[in-house]
Formats: sequence, C-alpha cells, structure tokens
Amino acid sequence: AEVVYISTVNNLHEQLVEKALASGRHVMVDKPAFLELETAQRMVSAAAAKSLCLAEMTVFSYHPQFDSVRNLIARDGPVERAVAIFSMPPFPADSYRYNIDLGGGALNDLSPYAAATGRLFFSGAPLLEATCRILTRHQSGADLSFSVLANYGNGRSLMGTFGFDTEYRRKYM
Repeated sequence: AEVVYISTVNNLHEQLVEKALASGRHVMVDKPAFLELETAQRMVSAAAAKSLCLAEMTVFSYHPQFDSVRNLIARDGPVERAVAIFSMPPFPADSYRYNIDLGGGALNDLSPYAAATGRLFFSGAPLLEATCRILTRHQSGADLSFSVLANYGNGRSLMGTFGFDTEYRRKYM
C-alpha cells in the first residue's frame, strides 16, 4: 500500500504515524492528528524529508452543501464574520473521549473542526489569534465543550461553540 489511514484512539496517532512515515508511506490520520504542537511539527518535518503527504482528516467540508458556501463566497465576496455551532450528544460512559490519558476531551476532538471552518470561510487568510474557553467538564476532568474566538485580520472573525454535551447540531451563520 502507498497510503496508510490511521483511525484509532487519539493517543496512538503519534506512534502509528511515525511508523507509517518511516516505512515510506503517505499518511491520512483522523482528527486530531496529534495531541501536541511539537509532535505535529516533528511529523510534518519527517513527512517533508521523505516527500510524503501527511494529512489530518476532517471531511465535513466536502459535503455538497459546502459547494453552495464556496459558490456564495465566489459570487458575493469574502466572508467577514462567521458563527459556528458544532455539537453532539454525550457519548457512552466508557468512551475514550472522557479519558484524558487517551487524548480525550472536546478540545482535542473538535478543535480540528474549528480550524477547518476557519479555512473554509476565510480561505487564504492567516489565523492571527485564537482564544479558547472551556465551558463544561466531565467528572473525569475531560473538557466537554468550549468556545472559540478567532481573528483572521481585516475584520474577519470566527466565533464558535463546540462540544459533546448537547443535542446534535451543525450550524453556520
């Protein structure tokens, strides 16, 4: 195989990506690709050194409804403000998402959606600043929900609430 797809508990991503890259294969890894910035930087460098692709998988923006968003942006010009609500019901009590040692928590699990939303609506604009606040926590200490405010410059901003402590919701305004 030329490509390895990694879809495991979050804390295993680093070691499996490292092995896949060392074997000379391109890698697609479920979000969150990594739990630490240093790890992400090291893995990106390892992939680049071997001319391999390393991609974190967030596929929601490939849904046909986002073609409409891209068409509106192309027709009407750039988006200045975006609001996102991205949430889902709680998981079963034994879910790894409540286990910090396994890379659980809403921030690890859902912040890739916040980043992808910014890329979708503010294509090409650099993220200048982001502020995040944990809103609720599980009894295990894992974060269940968070809010984010991201500044993309020139008045462009993303505000959002993300979590797994409400009903299922995907909304962009």
